Amino acid sequence: MKLLFLLVAGALAVPAAQAAEATVQLHDNPFHVAINPSIFPEAGSWAIRVENRGSIPHDFTLCASEAQGGCSTPLAFTPLLKTGQNLTLTVELQTGSYAYICRVAGHAEGGMKGTLTVGPGSASTPTLPLAAIVALLAGAAWRLRR
Repeated sequence: MKLLFLLVAGALAVPAAQAAEATVQLHDNPFHVAINPSIFPEAGSWAIRVENRGSIPHDFTLCASEAQGGCSTPLAFTPLLKTGQNLTLTVELQTGSYAYICRVAGHAEGGMKGTLTVGPGSASTPTLPLAAIVALLAGAAWRLRR
């Protein structure tokens, strides 16, 4: 009886949801930010690993809304990261757009800024035109007849 209770209790245990993962790479020469995935396919908890791949210090700030040249409401941010340093930010994101910038003087103006899009299925569900799907199916059927 005790064994049956343990089996049932174990079956009911639900593991905590893990955060989806993304990587942000900070570069200079030229200044830019590379984010993978480029569009976050779903809202929820995200573990964002920020890596300074540049030759000078950078930081990364994710803004609560799209920003015009700055970030009045930071949602998450790193301290200044030296070359080769990294840090993981865990943040809860809703569907929508978020601005990001490097707050080091002159870096955002040099290109270290952009918009991150969070939306259902945006990045992982590419679509093909109907004609391409028909051509693929016709090719597969032709190969099967050989």
